[in-house]
Amino acid sequence: MNFSLGDNQFLSGGLVIMVITGLLMWLKGVPLQIYNFIERFFIVKMEILDEDEAYQWMQVWLANRLSKTLSISVATKRNKSYEVDNGQGPDFNENTPRIYFVPAVGTYFFWYKHRFVTLHRERKENATSSIPILQAASNNSNMIRTKESITLRIFSRNKDLAKQLIEECRKFAIPEDGKIDIRVGTYNFWALGSRIKARALDSVILDGNQAQDLLNDIKKFQNSQDWYQNVGVPWRRSYLLDGEPGGGKTSLVKAIGGELNMHIYLMMLSDPDMNDNRFMDLLGKIGDRSILLLEDIDCAFTNRRKQNEYNRGLTFSGLLNGIDGVASPEGRIIFMTTNYKERLD
Repeated sequence: MNFSLGDNQFLSGGLVIMVITGLLMWLKGVPLQIYNFIERFFIVKMEILDEDEAYQWMQVWLANRLSKTLSISVATKRNKSYEVDNGQGPDFNENTPRIYFVPAVGTYFFWYKHRFVTLHRERKENATSSIPILQAASNNSNMIRTKESITLRIFSRNKDLAKQLIEECRKFAIPEDGKIDIRVGTYNFWALGSRIKARALDSVILDGNQAQDLLNDIKKFQNSQDWYQNVGVPWRRSYLLDGEPGGGKTSLVKAIGGELNMHIYLMMLSDPDMNDNRFMDLLGKIGDRSILLLEDIDCAFTNRRKQNEYNRGLTFSGLLNGIDGVASPEGRIIFMTTNYKERLD
């Protein structure tokens, strides 16, 4: 007996439906495949995470570039040199927080150097940080927090446009005006806390010539790299400043930074969220020719004496490894402050 598929209308009809369905599914994915191909070879895609300082630059730049958008997030800043003019007028009180508008979560379009650009700002609630910065009391889980990112697509094959855009954001947010940047350790990145005018060293009142002697010692250290390398000694310098609260310890560090044109990275060791992982990660992100300021160094010694098994803060060994361990970079200048010298080991 001969059997032909054409003789069976049920089977032949089902086969036709399967072929048509498969073809439609394939055709449905064709536009996405074409777009992926175009994006891969003809569009510069750049992602900026909120853990990077460039995210802050981008926010300030966008507040000015997309000032006409009606979908906004409100941000406030105090005494910054890069505020956006929001019509507050010349009589605006400098001690009052400035308000500027940043494009809210969503997608936006604009032109940059005759190239079409799309910008998508995304926010993920209860996202896990990419780097362990907090340890729970009973486990090693990462910190849960709200994370944001900005993704830009520049319709061009020239990646240099992306670099130029970021440079423009940086210059707009942090102009080259001779001021000193004060950056503060936030989560696992350094946030720009403030920008201050260089303070004269003689404006800090200390006994004798302590301030000038300290400055001379730092200059001598900076010019002695060859000597350290020849004798095999790590090229590092650390100073401990002790005294009563308000005695000028932090003011001295600011004055030193102004004299040497060095930015200051401030880390509060009394922060209850500080731990070894976060400490080491932040140290690895400090720029060259910078001063690391460790406030309240005695707090690390206090934690050393704690016997609570659930304590997950910065350990004494973690502090020493970060300051003078194998992975510590050379040429770094560290200032440590304390109000209670007797608490130190």
